[in-house]
Amino acid sequence: MIRNHVITACRNMARHRVYTLINVIGLALAMTCCLLLAVLVMHEFSFDRFHVFGDRLCQLAHKETLQTGEQVHASQMAPLGPILKQDVPGIEECIRTYEPDVNISQANRSVRASILCADRRFFEVFSFPLVQGDSTTVLADPRSIVLSKSAARKWFGDKDAVGGSLFIEGAIPLTVTGIMEDFPGNSTLKTDYVVPFPILKEAGLEIDKWMGSDYTTYLLLAPNVSLAAVGQGVDTKCRELIANMSPPDRKLPNWFLQPMSQLHLYGLAGQGGHILVVKIVIAVALVILLIACINFVNISVVQSMYRSREAGLRKTLGAQRSHLILQFVGEAAFQVIVALAIAVALTEVMVPLFNQWLGTEISWHLNALSTILLLGLSAVIVSLLAGLYPAAHFSSHSASAILRSGGSKVRRLTVRKVLVVGQFSLSMALTACAIVLATQMDYIATRNLGFERNGLYGFLAPQEVQRQFDSFRQQLLRDPNIKDVAMAAQNIANVGSSLGPNVDWEGKDPNLRLEMHMDWVSYDWATTLGITMAQGRFYSRDYPADAVDGIVLNERAVALMGLKDPIGKRFTYWHKDRRIIGVVRDFFFEPMTATLKPMVLILGKTGNIVYVRTVSNDITPSLAGIESAVKSFDPGATVDVKSFNEVNRNNYEVEHRLQSISRPAVALSIVIACMGLFGMSAFTIARRTRELGVRKALGASSAEQLLLLSKEPMILVLIATALALPVAYIAATLFLDRYAYHAGIGFAPFLVAAGMAFGASAVAVSYHALRAARANPVNSLKYE
Repeated sequence: MIRNHVITACRNMARHRVYTLINVIGLALAMTCCLLLAVLVMHEFSFDRFHVFGDRLCQLAHKETLQTGEQVHASQMAPLGPILKQDVPGIEECIRTYEPDVNISQANRSVRASILCADRRFFEVFSFPLVQGDSTTVLADPRSIVLSKSAARKWFGDKDAVGGSLFIEGAIPLTVTGIMEDFPGNSTLKTDYVVPFPILKEAGLEIDKWMGSDYTTYLLLAPNVSLAAVGQGVDTKCRELIANMSPPDRKLPNWFLQPMSQLHLYGLAGQGGHILVVKIVIAVALVILLIACINFVNISVVQSMYRSREAGLRKTLGAQRSHLILQFVGEAAFQVIVALAIAVALTEVMVPLFNQWLGTEISWHLNALSTILLLGLSAVIVSLLAGLYPAAHFSSHSASAILRSGGSKVRRLTVRKVLVVGQFSLSMALTACAIVLATQMDYIATRNLGFERNGLYGFLAPQEVQRQFDSFRQQLLRDPNIKDVAMAAQNIANVGSSLGPNVDWEGKDPNLRLEMHMDWVSYDWATTLGITMAQGRFYSRDYPADAVDGIVLNERAVALMGLKDPIGKRFTYWHKDRRIIGVVRDFFFEPMTATLKPMVLILGKTGNIVYVRTVSNDITPSLAGIESAVKSFDPGATVDVKSFNEVNRNNYEVEHRLQSISRPAVALSIVIACMGLFGMSAFTIARRTRELGVRKALGASSAEQLLLLSKEPMILVLIATALALPVAYIAATLFLDRYAYHAGIGFAPFLVAAGMAFGASAVAVSYHALRAARANPVNSLKYE
């Protein structure tokens, strides 16, 4: 019997080659897309789950409600972690980290890079494998450094790096005590250099004092303890410690523990993270697969109509219901397996291209248990979806009823129409959402940020450039393509430093608590960035007192402070009294998912970043001069100049990745839907061949025939439009709600999506319709 089923299946697929190709190709393309997206999703869920103690690792964070809303912070004061380890039951270990940008040098070579300062047991708690060195002692010496394999090759080539020397800021010698594997792509911690935490003392940071909340604290919980119970103990202890240092009327923050495995997906307290992109990718994959499955089922239903008499004859000859179900499901499964094999081969080829395209580091292992389960589950689900309906339909009727009906019952025609409507509804909803995403990205790229983004470039400043910035600036200004040069401590695309809520000003409401962002800037910072003044003036060399007495705020800060005439008012931060000399117009210094925050600009003598404003909006002619100028101050330094637009793109990594995924997904959904419509149009026209011949013989024109044949598909697409657009509008609204500033939705995305669907469906239908409309009626009347 199995042999008979196989022979029948092969004959049937050969007889209906067009339908078979549509099924296999459509499903193979959809499965390839879904496999790639599934691998991406599994990669996102794998972040920080490779640590041996990953289920017990947590990050300490706190949140508080201020005038600007609820603020969540991971940064803590340095002494806090060790006290929690000592006094709160259930905490086995505490690891503090700090990630400054420093100059790393060796002989005549210097690089500006980020290093990770960590407590001694860092490599015992976190599972970053050491190629050389002992995890228990590698950070024991305060002047030791552990390099990644990449950094070791960079500094020492093929020589053994252990025992070699590097310098930080040209003054602190470090000895290489270990080599670690490069941090994996699915780690939230990323660095090429790990140094002992106590080295911060040598750099002048007072890590034993309760000041400066710039340190990240990780806690390793003891086995089998409750996260909630330890979290409650941590909150109680932290509030007790901070209360002793705060004014009696201060509303204290709440501390909590965030599991390490959730940081990448959910961020802190559900703020940020990549869970949005994961949910959208899953939704896109399911939509694509569902469209392909609908296509498969629809074509299978069409094919089954040709085989109704075969099914009736089999029942007459004694075939049981189970035999018919096995036959139809088996034939569907065979096509699914062929499509799956093609999809696996395509995925194997495309994963490297996918990584290059999205900038990811995902891996595809065909022999992995998760992959095997995914493939097997996909094959079973699609086979059942495609084969059960025709099998159940034919097996539930008597042989005589099937033979009389010829399989042309209205019910199946209704099912076919419902499936077409569902298919195009999903495709149009996906298209409209992709257009809304593109509209928002265009809005982000073109909105006025409060400064001139084009022609603005920056690079990390070596230590000697920072120390002699005025001389360096004058050297750069000799280039006619360079309009202005400034320096700052923070990246304007994402200013993260904060003064905290402990600021005071003249006329302050005692109950008002504001957290103010801050940046150290040079005299020419505002003119270089193109930021204008709302009131007063910016820092000027003509006013020497600005360095010790002046302060500049943004409009948002002045508004929240309730100052109507701020110029000359007293402003106090970190026990330093200043006078407000100017107010800059608001500018964006965070992604547009956040509302504009109050900002304090402090005149600083040094900074990490040099900003360059070009005349031509092109830095290329000036690159050689910039590198030469840097090397004249630090011969071993390297320069990596980046445009603001390039740096700002990192703020919208999620959106760019979604946009990269959505474009081909939309195209694929439309192609698969139209492939199905193409096949069904051929079937519909074949069933109406004699009718069309009679109409042609009675004088119907080709245009009338074309209109007749196109009317039903267009009505189905119109119904699909009516169903899809409200769903797309709701989904687009939910997506845009994550932005504090976003483009309006409008009608354009939905009109374009509908137009694309109508256009694509018209092309799919018109081929068969035109052939039938132009056919000789004599041949049509001879049909059958």
